[in-house]
Amino acid sequence: MTELKELMGQMIAEWAKSKGKNVAIDEGRLSSQVSLAEEIYRRASSAENGTLFVLRAPTGFGKTEVLFAPFLYQFVARDWFAPRMYLVEPVNALLKQMEERARLYSELVSPTPTVGSDYGDTLKRTFLYTSVITLTTVDSAFYGFVAKRVMTWRERGGAETGRYSMPAGLLTGSYLVFDEAHLIQDQAFLGPRVMAKVVCSIVGAGGTVVFSSATLPDAMLKLFKEECEGLGAEIHVLPQPKVEREVRLTYTGKQVFEAECGEGEVIFVNTIERAIKMKEKCKGAVLLHSAMRKDDKEKVLEELKKGATLIATQTAEVGIDFDFVRVKTELAPMDSLIQRFGRVRKGVVEAEVYEVDNPLPYDGDVMNRTRGLVQSTRVIKAGDVDGLINKVYDDAIIERLSELGDTLYLSTVEYLHDLTLFSYPPESKPYLRPSNYVTLYLLRDDELEKVKKLYGKYQGTQDREERASLEEGIREILLNSSVKVSISLLNDYNKERLLTFLSNFDGRVLDGCLHSSSFLNDLDKDKILKRIGNSDECSDMIVLIDKDVYTPDLGLKGLIEAKAEVKESKKRRGRKK
Repeated sequence: MTELKELMGQMIAEWAKSKGKNVAIDEGRLSSQVSLAEEIYRRASSAENGTLFVLRAPTGFGKTEVLFAPFLYQFVARDWFAPRMYLVEPVNALLKQMEERARLYSELVSPTPTVGSDYGDTLKRTFLYTSVITLTTVDSAFYGFVAKRVMTWRERGGAETGRYSMPAGLLTGSYLVFDEAHLIQDQAFLGPRVMAKVVCSIVGAGGTVVFSSATLPDAMLKLFKEECEGLGAEIHVLPQPKVEREVRLTYTGKQVFEAECGEGEVIFVNTIERAIKMKEKCKGAVLLHSAMRKDDKEKVLEELKKGATLIATQTAEVGIDFDFVRVKTELAPMDSLIQRFGRVRKGVVEAEVYEVDNPLPYDGDVMNRTRGLVQSTRVIKAGDVDGLINKVYDDAIIERLSELGDTLYLSTVEYLHDLTLFSYPPESKPYLRPSNYVTLYLLRDDELEKVKKLYGKYQGTQDREERASLEEGIREILLNSSVKVSISLLNDYNKERLLTFLSNFDGRVLDGCLHSSSFLNDLDKDKILKRIGNSDECSDMIVLIDKDVYTPDLGLKGLIEAKAEVKESKKRRGRKK
């Protein structure tokens, strides 16, 4: 397919050009990329039934072009297998960069397909009906399939109404791509089990799905095969591309704080508090972690374009498309380490692995197995990755992890079993992750005043267009200041930690649910407690901050301090017993 090869060559060249680079195209790699894209297109366009494609490609291979090309090639060949494309990412952080690439690549074909994003943090919520190419998150795609009510509000008179996300038919008839699929894994192996059921249901109904990852364990692949075959759905594992890539590994046995801070490096630290401590040592570096406002994260990305040294948590394992000269990292599970090594894009990667005092936030057995492999391995080649990951995630580990999430999994299976087309969704609750999320909007006093002014105008008009415009203005301020905090359903630690943090504010925590009747009202401790970890209701809260609690360069320091308070409180309770 000469035209497909030309299209993919253009995609690679245009992306490099957009980053100010002139890249000589590697013809061997391009041929490999074209071969994979061609196979997806050929099988999808000729298949009588749905197909699940599994793409396991190393970091730095160029799988993004492989994922987009089959869909865009339809516009060249004028031979169609799907009218829409959904690109599904596991985390919000990946979407902005991917949307930029999607728009760039779409302009290479005619007519140019529209591109848009639709997930919880977009200004305009269109519930997956956005565009010809729609970028979304795993959670939003899942809610669409299970018809979860994603917005509720009170009308005059107190009646509750809302909006279901119900594009299951659209998903089934579309080209559906799950990118960086390994991140669906969790400490209870809940996400992979649930997604296997959902994805195989879509494929069984005739859908075309691509599951893509550089670090997909055989255990997850086995899960998909069993589930899809049980539904009579076809699964096709694409040939794994060969890439000349090498990681030279040094296990230091030291703590990361003993590391030197080199220019243009990326340094991974497993917890936010340790990352902040490392930032204080590396004065010229920039910091990136989950407890930073959205607008401050974007400022960090701008600094990285200038070649700054980055200190980061798991937030930067994927989606940070910058060329670092070296990677230094605390010990983490093998799949996480492989992703971290992939942040250095040159052929030979110099990587240093540092020890940790305890395995958290990761599983202890997974960390011990990884430690043994890191200690005995000096060079990792692209072809070694699957074997190393499978040595960590064998059947015994997967079985033990799964037991932790069995109750949540069975609840979701029951929900899916009771889900029917022409009725309201079941009253029970489906779970994709073993956690809920509380969204904090960290506002300065001046930002709160802007929100109050816009909300006053919003309440004072019944004009639909004006209200929509004012709501968009409010949401823009809130989203730019947003921080999502994960609340585990398996233990109460993070819940206690967040409650401790918020309880210290005494009247400076407000209702952040825009459509509630109490929007911007004070929340007392009981109301805060009710909000935390309860995803059945809006869990958004506005927190008025100052420099002692939050700074743009360090993030939410107050939450770190709350962690210490919770630990001390538990010690005291233990001594009393």
